[in-house]
Amino acid sequence: YALWDMTVLSLDGDQTGMLYTMGSTDLTACAWQLPMSLYAYNGGTLVVGPSLDVRGVMVAIHGTLSGAQQNLTVSQPTGRIWLLGDGKTANAPVSQYNFGGSLTVSQGILLIDPRSATAMPAGTWVTFAGPALVQTAGQIQIFASQTNGTVFSSGNFTLNSGSSVTIGGNTATATGQSVTMVVAGAMTTALGTTITGNGQGFGGRAGPGVGPNGFYGASGGGHGGPGGIGQGASTTGIAYGNTFRPMSLGSGGGGNIHSNCGTINANTGGSGGAALRVVVGGTFSHSGTIDMDGTIGTSVGPSCTYTWAGGGGSGGSVWIDTGVWTGTGLVTASGGAGRPTTMVAAAGGSGGGSGGRIAVYYNSSTYSGTVQALGGGGSGMEYGGRGTIYLYDKSASFSHLMVNGGGLQTNANWQDAAGLSLSRPAWIMNEPVNGATTPQSFTFSRITLLNYGDVLLPYALWDMTVLSLDGDQTGMLYTMGSTDLTACAWQLPMSLYAYNGGTLVVGPSLDVRGVMVAIHGTLSGAQQNLTVSQTTGSLRLFGDGKTAGAPVSQYYFGGKLTVSQGLLLIDPRSATAMPSGTNVTFAGAALVQTAGQIQIYASQLNGTVFSSGSFTLSSSSSVTIGGNIAGATGQSVTMLVAGAMTTATGTTITGNGQGYTGRLGPGNGPNGQFGASGGGHGGPSGCGQGASTAVTGAAYGNTFRPISLGSGGGGNIHSSCNQINVNTGGTGGAALRIVVGGTFSHSGTIDMDGTLGTMSTNCNYQAVGGGGSGGSIWIDTGVWTGTGLLTASGGPGRTGKDGASGGGSGGRIAVYYSLSTYSGTIVAQGGAGQAFEYGGRGTIYLYDKSASFSHLMVNGGGLQTNTYWTDAGGVSLSRPAWILNDPVNGATTPQSFTFSRITLLNYGDVLLPYALWDMTVQSVDGDQTGVLFTIGTTDLTPCGSVLPMSVYVYPTGTFVLAPVMDVRGVYVAVHGTLSGAQQNLTISQTTGKMWLFGDGKTLGAPVSQYNFGGSLTVSQGILLIDPRSATAMPAGTWVTFAGPALVQTAGQIQIFASQTNGTVFSSGNFTLNSGSSVTIGGNTATATGQSVTMVVAGAMTTATGTTITGNGQGFGGRTGVGNGPNGFYGASGGGHGGPGGIGQGASTTGIAYGNTFRPTSLGSGGGGNIHSN
Repeated sequence: YALWDMTVLSLDGDQTGMLYTMGSTDLTACAWQLPMSLYAYNGGTLVVGPSLDVRGVMVAIHGTLSGAQQNLTVSQPTGRIWLLGDGKTANAPVSQYNFGGSLTVSQGILLIDPRSATAMPAGTWVTFAGPALVQTAGQIQIFASQTNGTVFSSGNFTLNSGSSVTIGGNTATATGQSVTMVVAGAMTTALGTTITGNGQGFGGRAGPGVGPNGFYGASGGGHGGPGGIGQGASTTGIAYGNTFRPMSLGSGGGGNIHSNCGTINANTGGSGGAALRVVVGGTFSHSGTIDMDGTIGTSVGPSCTYTWAGGGGSGGSVWIDTGVWTGTGLVTASGGAGRPTTMVAAAGGSGGGSGGRIAVYYNSSTYSGTVQALGGGGSGMEYGGRGTIYLYDKSASFSHLMVNGGGLQTNANWQDAAGLSLSRPAWIMNEPVNGATTPQSFTFSRITLLNYGDVLLPYALWDMTVLSLDGDQTGMLYTMGSTDLTACAWQLPMSLYAYNGGTLVVGPSLDVRGVMVAIHGTLSGAQQNLTVSQTTGSLRLFGDGKTAGAPVSQYYFGGKLTVSQGLLLIDPRSATAMPSGTNVTFAGAALVQTAGQIQIYASQLNGTVFSSGSFTLSSSSSVTIGGNIAGATGQSVTMLVAGAMTTATGTTITGNGQGYTGRLGPGNGPNGQFGASGGGHGGPSGCGQGASTAVTGAAYGNTFRPISLGSGGGGNIHSSCNQINVNTGGTGGAALRIVVGGTFSHSGTIDMDGTLGTMSTNCNYQAVGGGGSGGSIWIDTGVWTGTGLLTASGGPGRTGKDGASGGGSGGRIAVYYSLSTYSGTIVAQGGAGQAFEYGGRGTIYLYDKSASFSHLMVNGGGLQTNTYWTDAGGVSLSRPAWILNDPVNGATTPQSFTFSRITLLNYGDVLLPYALWDMTVQSVDGDQTGVLFTIGTTDLTPCGSVLPMSVYVYPTGTFVLAPVMDVRGVYVAVHGTLSGAQQNLTISQTTGKMWLFGDGKTLGAPVSQYNFGGSLTVSQGILLIDPRSATAMPAGTWVTFAGPALVQTAGQIQIFASQTNGTVFSSGNFTLNSGSSVTIGGNTATATGQSVTMVVAGAMTTATGTTITGNGQGFGGRTGVGNGPNGFYGASGGGHGGPGGIGQGASTTGIAYGNTFRPTSLGSGGGGNIHSN
């Protein structure tokens, strides 16, 4: 009873008994070594002598303990003293224990547990005025109270080898409660000692940074940074706490709740670490371990061969404040690891818990031990985020923030909008301040990032100034606020990342050496020198970023740029609106050397993306161009160089395959069952096997100002083996414009080619995609020199086992210059068709600004047309380059062009594609392999009498020639209007051909009538007169030469009859010299067929050895007025001048017909045989 009291003069026992008291029990007279355990109920009092040795027994205080003010000893393995929250020492408030003497814990346990206290005292919970010694495997177990008050205090504190202190968290509040130990004098933790709160924070699925659950693998808990995401989880545990005064418990990892095999499986994640604050008035000599780590995620299974894993718990907190800090120990607040899991699709795992937070304040330090707050390993999924370590030298006011990733390179499964992989960094935080609404300013004397340690300034309203940086180039400093690094060295020891809204302030010069700087926000500084060096050095300027004082998406640097081995990335694609000026400007010189790289992506519009005073690309360096498919024909990249630009031998500016991807773009190739068509651009693409020959990738773009991306090749969609097989074609080339104010010396390679078509195989069937088309190159310079290569060629098709695809067309190249000594190569070829059609040709336009000399070139690269289509006259047609002037719509808008020269080489073909368009060509050049096609009007009058290329005139087209014309080794095919050649028309050399079709005419004549005022000479060549395509015949002669006609030296005329028996050919005289011939072709449109009439006004001579032949050119077998009747074994012959001969098995014969006096009928065919045998 509480009202009762007793005095005991001596005690005796075997240490197994227990004396309980609800009243007052006075043991003052007894020996100080207890032979029994003691238990004081709430309201009860235990009075002991000045010294007390709890040896092998237990003393539990829920009430009042009086005495033990000189020495309190807890000894032997089973010795325990429990100071509970509803107890106290005499004259102290409830929950406060004050001991005037020393504490010794030797093998025994001192348990300090204020959790049962309903209210906490203002002072320290347990105080020893004298020294505290824990030795010989002694233990102290301390639980946090309801508030972050001081739980333990002593004069000195010594933890000898083999002894330990256990810290227990209290989860009563939002971030939990820490344990505070105050040591007035010195504190020593010897080698082999432990102060541990490992797994004593929030349990699994609990805490402010609790890891979200996942179906197979849950996320880790967050604290110093976010937790690692787990397999099947969509988010992760958040960061929280205080970098400078860490007192938060670690959070638990996420768990799993799901049903499998009819069983509900549930598990929780790992537990977070506890929180410990140690205040030492003298020296803290720490050579043991302080461990506030989180624990590994839990695991359930295997169940039905599957295993599920909970996320790791996050590290807790350690806050040390001491005078002198020394020792060789370990301080750790790391996250617990995730666990592996198995599932049907693939093995995975849970995410690791994040590191916690550590802060150490000292006046002087010789500490050489380890301090770590690492994220937990992710076990197949994400590692936990990093924790923070804050060191503050109070005597020098030197603040040092450290983050160490422990060598765990980020494996985070998330990226920013630009595709850059981001980590789970440690967060600089100052709770309970709400950074989203309250501005804060921080100054760090130094920030050190090691072993992939990353850190984030997380709020836009916050700013920090850093006086020095240290690191091993593996860490990353992220900023959402303003981070001022002006005072730091210009060579960065860590990477930097500015979020949209964040600002990075650097000095006047910046060397991004072996690290990365990524700007989505604002970059201030680097106005004298900007250097990007070493293989892993990269500066990334994104479209939502800018330099200070500039609009969003605009970067202005007042100095020079040097890229040496490193990478400068310019990517404005994320910009929502583009500035009116240049996207990235360097007022000084730009030098790219020693395998340095620049990668430039096009913006949302064709603005200038890069500008510099001069630009030098040294050997083995490169620039990569990336297209933007935002507009109708995609967006180009413009590089503006005010002075000179040099691209040395061995350098590359490439946009190869950076245009539209397969199946996309204004000229995307149509799909095919097994072989798709290529992408079009400078011309139509090559048709693929399985695609319609009438439909290929369309031509588009601008011949004179090319800025369009190349289009993707077609793909394949078909069903095989009950599976749908889908593959895309090759990718088109990008588009690049270069404007150079001075000299452009180009001896490297500029490559805007399309890529090879793709291939897929399924059930032994192979389907192949078409090649992508070439992109665009537009150069405008003062002086143009060098020996380099410009290429915008199409990607080839592919050959599969079951089909072949078409090649992509060539792209477009234009070069404007004032003076040129350039001797390099320019190529815009179609891609090879690989057993099917080659891609169409691209255009090359050269313009000499000083002489106003315009030169259009098309080079087929030696790929003779292999198209699978012909015109109505049987002429095989190619996929020529198209002269275009997008965005002008040639179908509705007239346009006139003048070319100083057109050159067609190596089967290079070109087309004027609209009836409303006309062009005048001052001179032509070629190797007789090319073809000039015209749907509009093409005037070659100034070009002389000998054509170096073939000409094809469509029905709406007009071809204007000189008065004297020699069709020498080429062909002219006329379905439209032919003007000129009125004095002399010569067709010469074996391959010379003139084809006059029925839907064509000469200027001023009706359709189907050709009138030539001069003479005709056919020498080795061929004149083909074919009126069969005419829908109506003129009243007069079909083809007339007012002068003489001479056919010689194996020359040929081939004449087909028209729809009526009109005059097909007329001349003044007609001479057929030895070895020459005229071939007559009948027309079977009427009952007796149509004849060919030749009218010669003067003399006609057919020399010995000549032939005018229509042999076998009348009605075919079984047709005609007198066709022979069929016979079982032998049919009858055809009749005409008389009946045909009867055949064996035939009963009748072909009849006689025609006109004895004016014979104009075709001969009839003989009969055939129809029988079964």
